[in-house]
Amino acid sequence: MEFTLREITNAICLADKLDKKAAKSVYERARMLRDKGLIKTRTATSQGRTMGFNEADVAAAVTAIYGSLSGASWSLIGAILSDLRDIENTQGRPEFENHIEAIKAGKPIWARVDVIVDPDFAEVGLSGWVVAKMGDLDHVGVTDDPMSTHPGTRQVLLWPVTLRVKPVLDLLSSKPKV
Repeated sequence: MEFTLREITNAICLADKLDKKAAKSVYERARMLRDKGLIKTRTATSQGRTMGFNEADVAAAVTAIYGSLSGASWSLIGAILSDLRDIENTQGRPEFENHIEAIKAGKPIWARVDVIVDPDFAEVGLSGWVVAKMGDLDHVGVTDDPMSTHPGTRQVLLWPVTLRVKPVLDLLSSKPKV
C-alpha cells in the first residue's frame, strides 16, 4: 500500500493529537524535507514529485520528520538517512526495509547516530561524519563501556524508531483508501 506525504503528516498529527495549526506546520516541514531531497521514495515520481510512499519509505519519512521537529539539522538528517537507506545515490544499507516487519510488530527498533569529529581534521576546517545503525539496543551498541565508541565521538543520538513509526503506520493502515 502506498501513502501520500499529506496522509503521513496527518497520521503523525493524529498520533500526537496536534491541532490544525500544528498539522499545517508539520506538513510544511515535511514538504521542505522532501524538496531538499531528504525524504525519498522507491516509487515512481511524476514531474519530479513523489507520488507515494511504501511502508519502509513511510518509516524513513516519519523518522526524518520527527528528527527535524526535534531540532536535528538538515545535514544531520541527510547523513543519517544516507547511512540507513540504499536509495538513489546513497551508499547506505536498506535498514528501514530490513526492519519494517519488526517495527510493525511493535518490537523496539532504534536508530543510533554517532557524530564523529577527528581533531586532526577539525583543525583544518573539515567537518566530521556520522555513523548510523538501526536495530535493537544490543545491535546498535548501547552499552555502558565508553570504549565502544570512536574516540572522536562528540554526540550520540538515539532515536526510538518503533515508538514514532508504529502508531503512524497503524493509523495509515486503518484508513480506507479512497
